[in-house]
Amino acid sequence: MREVQTKTGHNTYGLVAATLLEEASDDSNKRFNVYVEILRRKVDSGKYKVFGTRENSFI
Repeated sequence: MREVQTKTGHNTYGLVAATLLEEASDDSNKRFNVYVEILRRKVDSGKYKVFGTRENSFI
């Protein structure tokens, strides 16, 4: 995150939405969908952008 801030001037934060016990795959799992939606509703869209990679549930 520090490297991205130094090179681009932007602050970043990331997380991996791990699968639940009953889920067989990391692809767009329940936690990913919930976390992305919560972040989109709570963060200031004028200052931050929320995006994720569904294939690995990275946010």
